[in-house]
Amino acid sequence: MLKRFVAVVALACAAITMSPVVASADGQGDGHVYAKATSVAGTESGGSAHADLNFTGQRRLVYNNFVVNDTCPGDAFDVRGRAIAINRDGSTGYGAWHRDPHATCSGDGWGPFSGLEFNASKDIMRAGVQVCVMRPNASDICAADYRGNPYT
Repeated sequence: MLKRFVAVVALACAAITMSPVVASADGQGDGHVYAKATSVAGTESGGSAHADLNFTGQRRLVYNNFVVNDTCPGDAFDVRGRAIAINRDGSTGYGAWHRDPHATCSGDGWGPFSGLEFNASKDIMRAGVQVCVMRPNASDICAADYRGNPYT
Protein backbone atom coordinates (compact mmCIF):
# COMPACT_ATOMS: atom_id res chain seq x y z
CA MET A 1 0.00 0.00 0.00
CA LEU A 2 2.81 2.42 0.90
CA LYS A 3 4.65 1.65 -2.37
CA ARG A 4 1.47 2.37 -4.36
CA PHE A 5 0.98 5.69 -2.51
CA VAL A 6 4.60 6.75 -3.18
CA ALA A 7 4.22 5.82 -6.86
CA VAL A 8 1.02 7.88 -7.19
CA VAL A 9 2.65 10.90 -5.50
CA ALA A 10 5.72 10.60 -7.74
CA LEU A 11 3.56 10.46 -10.88
CA ALA A 12 1.52 13.46 -9.71
CA CYS A 13 4.69 15.47 -9.07
CA ALA A 14 6.08 14.56 -12.48
CA ALA A 15 2.83 15.59 -14.17
CA ILE A 16 2.85 18.93 -12.38
CA THR A 17 6.46 19.72 -13.28
CA MET A 18 5.93 18.70 -16.92
CA SER A 19 2.72 20.71 -17.36
CA PRO A 20 2.92 23.76 -19.63
CA VAL A 21 3.06 27.10 -17.85
CA VAL A 22 -0.30 28.83 -17.92
CA ALA A 23 -0.77 32.50 -17.08
CA SER A 24 -2.52 32.92 -13.75
CA ALA A 25 -5.35 35.27 -12.92
CA ASP A 26 -3.18 37.51 -10.75
CA GLY A 27 -2.20 39.95 -13.48
CA GLN A 28 -0.24 37.57 -15.70
CA GLY A 29 -0.91 37.45 -19.41
CA ASP A 30 -3.74 38.72 -21.54
CA GLY A 31 -6.62 40.46 -19.83
CA HIS A 32 -8.18 43.67 -18.59
CA VAL A 33 -6.38 46.59 -16.89
CA TYR A 34 -8.05 49.55 -15.17
CA ALA A 35 -6.49 52.64 -13.57
CA LYS A 36 -8.26 55.52 -11.82
CA ALA A 37 -6.72 58.78 -10.60
CA THR A 38 -8.78 60.84 -8.16
CA SER A 39 -8.06 64.57 -8.18
CA VAL A 40 -9.92 65.57 -5.02
CA ALA A 41 -9.75 63.30 -1.96
CA GLY A 42 -13.09 61.82 -0.97
CA THR A 43 -14.72 62.40 -4.37
CA GLU A 44 -15.00 60.55 -7.66
CA SER A 45 -13.62 63.47 -9.70
CA GLY A 46 -10.56 62.69 -11.78
CA GLY A 47 -10.18 60.20 -14.59
CA SER A 48 -9.85 56.59 -15.57
CA ALA A 49 -8.35 54.48 -18.33
CA HIS A 50 -8.92 50.85 -19.17
CA ALA A 51 -8.09 48.36 -21.91
CA ASP A 52 -7.91 44.69 -22.77
CA LEU A 53 -4.32 43.56 -23.42
CA ASN A 54 -3.24 40.86 -25.83
CA PHE A 55 0.46 40.04 -25.61
CA THR A 56 1.80 38.75 -28.94
CA GLY A 57 5.50 38.37 -28.11
CA GLN A 58 8.38 39.52 -25.92
CA ARG A 59 8.28 43.04 -27.38
CA ARG A 60 4.74 43.39 -28.68
CA LEU A 61 1.16 43.63 -27.52
CA VAL A 62 -2.18 44.89 -28.76
CA TYR A 63 -4.56 47.16 -26.85
CA ASN A 64 -8.29 46.57 -27.41
CA ASN A 65 -11.29 48.46 -26.02
CA PHE A 66 -8.93 51.23 -24.85
CA VAL A 67 -10.89 54.08 -23.19
CA VAL A 68 -9.81 57.27 -21.40
CA ASN A 69 -12.57 59.02 -19.47
CA ASP A 70 -13.01 62.10 -17.29
CA THR A 71 -15.08 61.11 -14.25
CA CYS A 72 -17.79 63.05 -12.41
CA PRO A 73 -18.23 65.31 -10.64
CA GLY A 74 -16.08 67.51 -12.86
CA ASP A 75 -13.00 69.18 -11.44
CA ALA A 76 -12.08 71.29 -14.54
CA PHE A 77 -8.78 69.39 -14.95
CA ASP A 78 -7.64 67.72 -18.17
CA VAL A 79 -7.47 63.90 -18.06
CA ARG A 80 -5.04 61.92 -20.21
CA GLY A 81 -4.23 58.25 -20.57
CA ARG A 82 -1.59 56.19 -22.38
CA ALA A 83 -0.07 52.78 -22.81
CA ILE A 84 2.82 52.03 -20.47
CA ALA A 85 5.37 49.19 -20.37
CA ILE A 86 8.06 48.20 -17.88
CA ASN A 87 10.99 46.63 -19.70
CA ARG A 88 13.27 43.82 -18.54
CA ASP A 89 16.09 46.33 -17.86
CA GLY A 90 13.81 48.41 -15.59
CA SER A 91 13.27 51.24 -18.10
CA THR A 92 9.75 52.42 -18.94
CA GLY A 93 8.22 52.82 -22.39
CA TYR A 94 5.17 54.96 -23.11
CA GLY A 95 2.59 55.27 -25.86
CA ALA A 96 1.14 58.57 -27.02
CA TRP A 97 -1.11 60.53 -24.67
CA HIS A 98 -4.84 60.32 -25.37
CA ARG A 99 -7.34 62.60 -23.71
CA ASP A 100 -11.02 62.74 -23.11
CA PRO A 101 -11.92 65.14 -25.95
CA HIS A 102 -14.62 66.84 -23.90
CA ALA A 103 -12.38 67.54 -20.89
CA THR A 104 -15.53 67.25 -18.80
CA CYS A 105 -17.55 64.39 -17.44
CA SER A 106 -20.57 65.35 -19.54
CA GLY A 107 -19.61 63.51 -22.74
CA ASP A 108 -18.20 60.24 -23.95
CA GLY A 109 -14.53 59.60 -23.30
CA TRP A 110 -11.78 58.82 -25.82
CA GLY A 111 -12.43 55.43 -27.30
CA PRO A 112 -13.13 52.61 -27.26
CA PHE A 113 -10.33 51.93 -29.73
CA SER A 114 -9.08 48.48 -30.64
CA GLY A 115 -6.15 47.04 -32.53
CA LEU A 116 -3.69 49.58 -31.13
CA GLU A 117 -0.25 47.97 -31.37
CA PHE A 118 2.54 48.67 -28.89
CA ASN A 119 5.97 47.63 -30.14
CA ALA A 120 9.14 48.04 -28.09
CA SER A 121 12.84 47.72 -28.79
CA LYS A 122 13.32 45.92 -25.46
CA ASP A 123 11.68 42.92 -23.79
CA ILE A 124 8.49 43.98 -22.00
CA MET A 125 8.06 42.46 -18.52
CA ARG A 126 4.66 44.02 -17.85
CA ALA A 127 2.38 46.49 -19.58
CA GLY A 128 -0.84 48.34 -18.94
CA VAL A 129 -2.46 51.75 -18.86
CA GLN A 130 -1.59 54.97 -17.07
CA VAL A 131 -4.07 57.79 -16.42
CA CYS A 132 -3.18 61.28 -15.19
CA VAL A 133 -5.15 64.27 -14.01
CA MET A 134 -3.17 67.21 -15.41
CA ARG A 135 -3.29 69.98 -12.81
CA PRO A 136 -1.86 73.35 -13.84
CA ASN A 137 0.26 74.93 -11.08
CA ALA A 138 0.41 71.61 -9.18
CA SER A 139 1.78 68.10 -9.56
CA ASP A 140 -0.15 65.78 -11.84
CA ILE A 141 -1.98 62.91 -10.16
CA CYS A 142 -1.38 59.60 -11.93
CA ALA A 143 -2.27 55.93 -11.51
CA ALA A 144 -1.42 52.80 -13.50
CA ASP A 145 -2.40 49.15 -13.73
CA TYR A 146 -0.35 46.35 -15.31
CA ARG A 147 -0.39 42.74 -16.44
CA GLY A 148 2.67 40.53 -16.75
CA ASN A 149 3.94 39.46 -20.17
CA PRO A 150 3.79 35.65 -20.42
CA TYR A 151 6.44 35.70 -23.18
CA THR A 152 9.21 37.11 -20.94
